[in-house]
Amino acid sequence: MPTQKRITITIDGQKHQVIPGATRGHQLHTLAALADTDQLYLEIPREPDVPVAQMDLMFLRGGEVFSIGNKNAGIPDNPVRRNPISFILNDQTINLLHNQHSHSKASGEEIKALVGSSVLDLWADLEGIPDALIADQDRIILQPNEVFFTVERDHSEEQDRFYEVTTVFNGEERPMPLPALMRVSEALRRILSADMRAFAEYYVMRDRSEGDIVLPSDSTLRDAGVKDGHVLTVAKANPELHHFFVNSKPRTFQGERISYEELVLLTDPHATFDFIYTVSYATLSGQAGTLAPSQSVNVEEGMDFRVRKTNRS
Repeated sequence: MPTQKRITITIDGQKHQVIPGATRGHQLHTLAALADTDQLYLEIPREPDVPVAQMDLMFLRGGEVFSIGNKNAGIPDNPVRRNPISFILNDQTINLLHNQHSHSKASGEEIKALVGSSVLDLWADLEGIPDALIADQDRIILQPNEVFFTVERDHSEEQDRFYEVTTVFNGEERPMPLPALMRVSEALRRILSADMRAFAEYYVMRDRSEGDIVLPSDSTLRDAGVKDGHVLTVAKANPELHHFFVNSKPRTFQGERISYEELVLLTDPHATFDFIYTVSYATLSGQAGTLAPSQSVNVEEGMDFRVRKTNRS
C-alpha cells in the first residue's frame, strides 16, 4: 500500500503531522488534548477566530493554525466574517457576499443552494488526496479557496452512491472515492493533477480489474462497470504526444526534444525570426532554464515555457 501523505498543522504553538483531507472537529480536539474548559479555534488571517465544534467539518491541506482558549469566552459558535469569501463550485468562482451568507460556517445544503438544486450530491475537490462526500447537514468551516463540485444523486438505497477504488496516474497509486454517476471523462479529469487537467482530452481511463479495457468517456462510472475495489489507470492515449504550456496556453508536441525555433513558432506561427526571442522554461520537478537560437531541451509533461519577443534583431 502507498504511504499516506502527511501535512503539518499548528495547535497552540505545537507542530503536528496529520493526514490531510476531510477532518472532524472531535479529531482535532483529541489531537489537542483539550480540557473540559478549553475551546479550539481556527485562526484565519484578517477574520475572527472560528470555534471548532465537535462535528464541524473542515478540509486540512497543511499550514492551518489553531489556538486554544476558554470555552466560556463569549465568542459566537458561528462568527460573522469581516470579508466576503471566495471558493470554486463546479469550476465557477463564487464570491459569497454578506447578504448571501455572512457566517464562517455553512452547511452542505446551504452550499448546494447556490446551484439551485437540493437533489445533487456535494463533494469537496481535494486535489492530490481523496475527495470527500458532504452530507446536507454537515457544517463546514469555510476557508479561502475551497473547491466543491456537485454530481447527480441516485436516491435508490440499493445502488452505491460512490465507489472506493484505487487510481493510478504516473505510477502513483492512491485510494479515491468516485461518485457512481460521475462521467468517466470527469472522473479522469479529477484523477489528473491540477497542472495536467487542461490536457484531460488526451488521456484515457482503463479498468485494470476488467482486463484493462478503455472506459467510454461519456458513460457514468456505474454504466462503465466500475465497482468497489477496482483499479483505474489514467494514461496518455498517444504515449508519444507530450503536453505542456506555452505562455500559459496548453500545447501538444510529438517528439522527445523541442527547439527554440519550434517554441517560437508555437507562439507565433508567422514568426520570421528577424527579432530575438527570450525562451525560458520550468518543469514540474523544479528544473528551470533558458534556450538560445538552435538550442533544444527534453520535453517533460506539464512544462511551462515562456516565449517573449524582444526589440533586438
